[in-house]
Amino acid sequence: MNENGKKEFEEFLKWKQEKSNQTDSSNPDYQITKNVSTPPVDNAQSSGFGWKSGCGIGCLGVIILFLILAAIGGNSQKQAGNDVVDWSEASVMSEQFLKELMKYPDDVEFIKESRNVSEEGGKVFKVTGRMKANNSFGQAVPYTYNIRIKYNGGDWSSKYNWSRVGGNLYNEATQEFTEF
Repeated sequence: MNENGKKEFEEFLKWKQEKSNQTDSSNPDYQITKNVSTPPVDNAQSSGFGWKSGCGIGCLGVIILFLILAAIGGNSQKQAGNDVVDWSEASVMSEQFLKELMKYPDDVEFIKESRNVSEEGGKVFKVTGRMKANNSFGQAVPYTYNIRIKYNGGDWSSKYNWSRVGGNLYNEATQEFTEF
């Protein structure tokens, strides 16, 4: 750059400075807005919804935690409801225990009309009735049964949640009692 170019550039800078001073003093609104600072907006970090970046992951974590706790709470309420059993469930489980005692459990036939179920308290049920089971010769032998079972909690349909408290089995053909 030569001397003339430098002088022209300096004159341009002076002219620009004078021009900006005139604009600042002649327009009072410009002075007010000029002194107000607006925070810089980083478009890469703003989602447009008023959320800060990174909040999505944290909020998602809180929502997932809430859903897990709600599911656990729902299961504990269901489990509390599972601790109540009635006579029909006790009857079904008593049949499972009785079939285990027979030589041919698949051939056992329970006489439903003779069944009587009573709750003794403490989740203990007494079930009495009659059944027919095949002996070693394949003949159907009538039995009278009396069994006491206790519900220990959990899924009622699982045999492992019940325990046999006692009972007896009377073979009507041989007139023999079997205690268990």
